[in-house]
Amino acid sequence: KVYCGWRIDRAIKSRKMSDKLKIMHGNALKMLIAQTLNPILLFSLPNTVNIIAMLSGIDFGNLPQPLALMYGLFPIVNPIIVIWFTDDYRKNLFGRSSGVSLQV
Repeated sequence: KVYCGWRIDRAIKSRKMSDKLKIMHGNALKMLIAQTLNPILLFSLPNTVNIIAMLSGIDFGNLPQPLALMYGLFPIVNPIIVIWFTDDYRKNLFGRSSGVSLQV
């Protein structure tokens, strides 16, 4: 995945595109990277900590409770990533008009 991301970034920089289109493609790449890291952090990290604690017998105290909360954050964080990296969604959400009216 790192190789693919690097190749996509290189392709964006080398193509003859307008600056606005390059920014849009760059934001799309950042969104894909964030969406890839989201399940790694919110699913794999809690699992890893719990497995290490279980196999080693280490008592982490109250740490498993916030780790369990991380599972519930995944469906909340993923749409936030999409909204944050998509300009049209962000502009509509925060009330800034893009200058193009979608009303018929």
